[in-house]
Amino acid sequence: MDVIETSALTRRFGDLTAVDGLNLGVGEGEVFGLLGPNDAGKTTVIKMLTTLLPPTSGQAKVAGFDVQRKAARVRAAIGYVPQLVSVDGTLTGYENLLMSARLYCVPRSERKARIAAGLEFVGLEEAAHRKVAGYSGGMMRRLVGSSLKMSCHSERCEESRSASGRIDEEKIGARFLASLGMTARFCAALHWIYVLQ
Repeated sequence: MDVIETSALTRRFGDLTAVDGLNLGVGEGEVFGLLGPNDAGKTTVIKMLTTLLPPTSGQAKVAGFDVQRKAARVRAAIGYVPQLVSVDGTLTGYENLLMSARLYCVPRSERKARIAAGLEFVGLEEAAHRKVAGYSGGMMRRLVGSSLKMSCHSERCEESRSASGRIDEEKIGARFLASLGMTARFCAALHWIYVLQ
């Protein structure tokens, strides 16, 4: 079964065609690289697959659900970590993860343990109650990665690949997900996507 499939997926912005008839199938267990120069439409594809942007025409399914007709089911089957680090600097690391837990509807009785496990995995236990504004860039990326623990079903992680972040990404993307009993299903270079079981 394809975990991501598109058929003639197209997105236009006025006279500009950003994505033109994309046909794609990514099966379980495959690693797939979505490569292209700037303005090739990679981010537009990602936004359509995550229901953030409707296609102009064509069809896309993620985890078996149509991104337009079953957007809520797609969103329930994936998680989202944006390309830019998105943490609230006015909150502590713990408070940021608590917000993620609430957004993912993690039961109140499970939140504390999940947050603790996420912080421990990425080595931020000692910084948990410090304001994120004082974190280094690497610490912020690790905090974002630890938010993967909040999603019950699957995760999507989109972030730029950098030499300084490579070890953390591999750690979060492999060991952490394996510790949750999940396996990576889809990965796009330049934008990281994990569709998990």
